[in-house]
Amino acid sequence: MEKQVIECILDLETSLSQQADRVDYPLQDVAMVDVVIDCCQRNGWQFERLDEDALTMAFQSHDYQWECQLQILEAAKQLIIYSALPVKIPASKQQTAVELVTRLNYGLKIGNFDLDLENLAIYYKTSLDVENAHIDSALINRLFHTNLTTVSKLMPEFVALETT
Repeated sequence: MEKQVIECILDLETSLSQQADRVDYPLQDVAMVDVVIDCCQRNGWQFERLDEDALTMAFQSHDYQWECQLQILEAAKQLIIYSALPVKIPASKQQTAVELVTRLNYGLKIGNFDLDLENLAIYYKTSLDVENAHIDSALINRLFHTNLTTVSKLMPEFVALETT
């Protein structure tokens, strides 16, 4: 099944939390995976279910397209979003990539970049822990918004490594 690419309007004026009605989901009544699926459907996002606790979807902003994977850790009451940056870092740029990830992570308030040293893949991760709390669609949308805007804004830094 071919994934629909979800185009994101990522600017300071518009946030994903304003695009969908806020829905409050008490954790004791609804499984987190059902909350995440409902939120994605309310936003009109097409996704593919990888297994009972993971979803994947494609996003596009400006000139970039990338995959996101969502992991729902029901027992821990955690949601993790990984954006896989579509760059191929040459082995000759490994040290430069390590330094770039370190420098960018230092200034980030929410989330972090990960560099897989085996295959030089870059990921951006945001996560949410809602143990002993209620989760709502606005909270999930803000988590997505933070992830997608950060990737969109900083992608050129990584693309430059790939092409120089």
